[in-house]
Order: sequence, then structure tokens, then C-alpha cells
Amino acid sequence: MLAEGQSIFDLGGHVGISYDAYQNYIEYPARLSWTVQDVPSVVAEGRALAERNRDDRIKFVESFEQASDVDLLLVSGSLQYIDIPLWKMVSGLPVKPKRILVNMTPLPIRKTLSP
Repeated sequence: MLAEGQSIFDLGGHVGISYDAYQNYIEYPARLSWTVQDVPSVVAEGRALAERNRDDRIKFVESFEQASDVDLLLVSGSLQYIDIPLWKMVSGLPVKPKRILVNMTPLPIRKTLSP
């Protein structure tokens, strides 16, 4: 799936923790484009970190609209922090992502108590 020139949009990806973690197990193609969206203060820290590491495959943005027409929308451990339902966010994009991967998302469990 990570062919040359693939684009990944990491929703709520902090300072690129998934990007850093996965590269220990996957050899990234030279022309991989990994975009992380997060809140402004985290984006600033991520940009500084990428600059210190001289890594131009990862970039940081504050706007979800930049997820339009990506190969993979990655939502890993962040869905519970987002107020707008994911389906609604994606439906607002001009061009939908080719794939969506939702990972590490807590789900509410209803516990039924017997009388």
C-alpha cells in the first residue's frame, strides 16, 4: 500500500508519533507524503521537530480540508477527541480519501446489570 508517491493524512497525529513508530517496521518510499493535522501548538512543535530531523516527508497542518484526495486517511487514537463525526468530516471533502484506517479507538460499552 505504501507505493512510491503515496500520500497519508494523519488526523490528530500529534508530532508524528505514528510516522515515527511505523518507520521502525516499514521502509518508507522516498517520495512518501505524510501530513499530520493537529491543534496549532502541536503543529508548531511537529514542524520544529521535522526541521531538526531534516525530514521533508512529513508536514504539519491545522486544516482537515487538506485530507482531500489522499491515498490513506489515518485516524489512530484521536477519534474520541474530535467533536464532529468522522463521516461528516469526510463527506465535506471535495475528493474523498481512497482508504480510511481507524485504529486504537475506545468504544463505549453498555453494561447490563441483571436484577
